[in-house]
Amino acid sequence: MALDAGQLHALWALGLNTILRPNLKNSGRSR
Repeated sequence: MALDAGQLHALWALGLNTILRPNLKNSGRSR
């Protein structure tokens, strides 16, 4: 694997943000 820990963490965090941000907004508006 060419990815180091820093790059892997960055990609993981970016993916989580992409998924969680819309979900958090929808949950906040619904409730």
